[in-house]
This record gives sequence, structure tokens and C-alpha cells, in this order.
Amino acid sequence: MKVKLIIALLLLMVSQELIAQACTAPNSLVKITKQNVSGYRKITFHFKKPLGASFTVSPVASASSTFIAADGTTVVTVPGNRHKSITFRNVLWMCNTNNTVVPDTRIKAVKITEQFEGIITYRIGYSISSYHHRSIVNTATERRIILWFKN
Repeated sequence: MKVKLIIALLLLMVSQELIAQACTAPNSLVKITKQNVSGYRKITFHFKKPLGASFTVSPVASASSTFIAADGTTVVTVPGNRHKSITFRNVLWMCNTNNTVVPDTRIKAVKITEQFEGIITYRIGYSISSYHHRSIVNTATERRIILWFKN
């Protein structure tokens, strides 16, 4: 019995490590960053090239900052009095993305709300700022999807 338990734990650890390593694979979300740029806050989603994903940015109709995530059981709280949602489709979705967005007075949080079968959705909570626009920047190794919030 102990041997089976040890084998099961080892398999679980190996499978989790394989999933975490997938963030370096093409078409995966590598990291999320925030930067202040002359009158704007920008949230950048860094994808490993080549990227075959599409994405949509939409306002969140509900004023509530607490909701049930797509899995139906997880309660997610996203601070801020306004929210945007960004959904990426056809991406490598089985890895843990490094989210380095530190909350401040304008951008309150960037939290994942769905991660299932090629779809990843994030909700951005903000206040004081207003959503301005989105842009795409290509580098040699990444495609960056940027959401701009005016201060």
C-alpha cells in the first residue's frame, strides 16, 4: 500500500512539473506584467511564438467583484470598481503562468477566471483609471498582447 502511494505521489509530482514546463512551449502564455508608461498603466500578456491564438477584450457586465469561476466551485475575488475580461482561445492552457502584476492604486488585480481546453480568461480589476485600448507587439520570440489603462 505504501509503495502504491509513493508511486502515485511521484507520478503526480512529475506530471505537475511537465505541466509547468509547458509554459516554454510555442503558443503558451509565459508571463503577465504591468508597467507604468507616461500617463498609462499597461498590462502585458507575453506569449511564446508562434501564436495561433485569438483573443477578445470585453467589459464585465456585473458590478460584483466576487464570482464563481468557470470550474463552478472556486470563488474568485477581483478588487476594483471596474473590470475588463480578456479571453484567449486556442492556446496551450495546461501550465502555470507567472503573474507579476503587483496591485497599485489604479490596477487592483489581474486574476485568472477560466483555464480549460485551450481557453484562458483573465479579469482585470481597476479603479481611477479608464480602459483606453489594446495593442499587439511582436518580438523575435514573443507576441505581446497589451491592455492600456489611462491614468
